[in-house]
Amino acid sequence: MEERTQEELEWYMEHFTGLIQDCFNKHEKTQKYPKEYTVVVKKGRKYWKILTTSRARTPHGSTNTRIFGFVRREDGAILRAASMKAPEVRTKNPVRGYIWEETAGSTFSWLGINYDMAT
Repeated sequence: MEERTQEELEWYMEHFTGLIQDCFNKHEKTQKYPKEYTVVVKKGRKYWKILTTSRARTPHGSTNTRIFGFVRREDGAILRAASMKAPEVRTKNPVRGYIWEETAGSTFSWLGINYDMAT
């Protein structure tokens, strides 16, 4: 596998975040009561944590934040979340793809990182 610089990985992470935001925007256009979703990335020592914040489009709409997934900063590996604080790494094949691959957009749906790599 080809090595990527941290600058390249940062750029790909921004692009990947944009793909996730686009996915949410498309999904919400199909909903009867759409919410306003925002994708937020928190940079940790080892991983980027991807969170989504949803807000009901009403004057007093509630806000809800949930974990979407993780990306390993070292190589751009896309990982499902095991909890709010850690990725799922104890499975046989925890990596769902890499943010720099052309197929990175197929590693998730509006529900989160795909459970099965075949979906």
